[in-house]
This record gives sequence, structure tokens and C-alpha cells, in this order.
Amino acid sequence: MNACAKPARGFRSRALGAVLATLGGTAAAADRPIEDGLTRLREMSTKVEAVNRDFDALAGCVQIGSSDPATPRDRIRLVATPAGAGPVALPIDARGCVTLPPALAGAADDTPVTINVAEGKASLGVTFSARPPTTRELDYAQLQAGAIQLNAAIRREAGVMRFMAPRIKGVLLLWKAPQPAEPGLRIQTAAGERQLASTPAADYRHDDVTLTDLPPGARVLELPLDDKLVKANPRVVLDVLPDRVIPLP
Repeated sequence: MNACAKPARGFRSRALGAVLATLGGTAAAADRPIEDGLTRLREMSTKVEAVNRDFDALAGCVQIGSSDPATPRDRIRLVATPAGAGPVALPIDARGCVTLPPALAGAADDTPVTINVAEGKASLGVTFSARPPTTRELDYAQLQAGAIQLNAAIRREAGVMRFMAPRIKGVLLLWKAPQPAEPGLRIQTAAGERQLASTPAADYRHDDVTLTDLPPGARVLELPLDDKLVKANPRVVLDVLPDRVIPLP
């Protein structure tokens, strides 16, 4: 989800469950300015905060990424330098989520922001995951709440979220090290019980989802969003609580 009404100059935008704005060019890796960097970060952060506040099944963040092997995500450096003050490093967590520190609260929008990723190799955008369930037995609509709410957020923010898929089509349940080793779920419909099995995460392929840093035993289960089941809202029984629930475009 791009928080800007228009793609910023020098950026391309595309939907991966989040919109990534990628700087063009082929300059060498060095600390270099990001055009309108603080303005973009503030706009994206404001949108994330609003969605997180109004949609309780979603957890989003402003995310920075790098496709440059010389500067992987854990080595990305974002630095803002307010007028009359020293440099302020922006915290980046293990997922690449960027936090605007209190030291920048009063900084002007045109405050310079630099990044140490080669031009054309950095991405800045917004990503959302669904909050995983806390009980093994729940209604179908509860399990699909992340997809349902993200579709509602896309409709509400039509201007700023126009680059996302027009509809989130379901959720991906992810187990990192499940016990039992091959978890699944059961949907207790009026016509009878439907059983769905997980598959190895290493074998999973989706154009808009990349799974990384997972242990060998990780499993996934793709659950399409079925409007008829949302309306009927049958009971779902999970063999094991998933570690993550990822909305699928």
C-alpha cells in the first residue's frame, strides 16, 4: 500500500500485498539522498497507524527492502539530518519495518534522508499481515478476518491503495515448526466436514509472496476467501495455531 496519492518522482510502484516504491537508476552504493524521504515516511506511517487502529485483525508497518546483495536488509542504514541538529538514525527491525523516532517529531518535511543502498535497489512501502488466531476453534470469518479487513481498507483508501490487488483472495497460514509435523484444519459445514492439509513451505510458490528464513519443517496452507462460507460462517478447527497469517493478493 503506497501512502502517497501519486507515485513519487523517480519511483515505480507495484502491488505485492503492499506497494513498493523503487528508486530507479544504477548509481553505486553509498549514502545518498531519498527525494522527499521524510514526507513519504510520514505519509506512509500515518496510513499504517490509521489502518492498524481501525482494523483489529491487521498489523502493518512501513517496510524498507534491498535487492542489492552487497547491502542486505540487516545492513540498511536510513539517516535523517534535521536543520540545526545532528544525524538521526531511523530504527529498522528484523522484518525491515521502519520507525520514525521521537527526535524527528518537530523536523521539517524537507529534512534530508539518506540511505546506503545502491540506486534502483531500494524499496520503500507498506506491508500488512493478519494477526494470528489465539484459539484453535473459531468461526470461518474470524480466520479470514485479515483478508476481509484488508479488502475493506483497500476500499476505504481507494486513492492511496489503488496499486494493491483489487481484492485480497484469501490467507496463507504458516507454521514454522509445528507439532504435529503436518498440521491442517477442518471446516464444519452444513454439508459435512471438509479437511484441508498443509504442505511444505519450501515447495510453496506464489507470484506475490516470498517466504524466507524458515526452518526445514515449516508448513503452509492456502485458504481461499469464499464469500459463501463467510456468510454461512461455519466452525473451523485448527490442528495447531499458526505462527503467521498472510493475506494473499
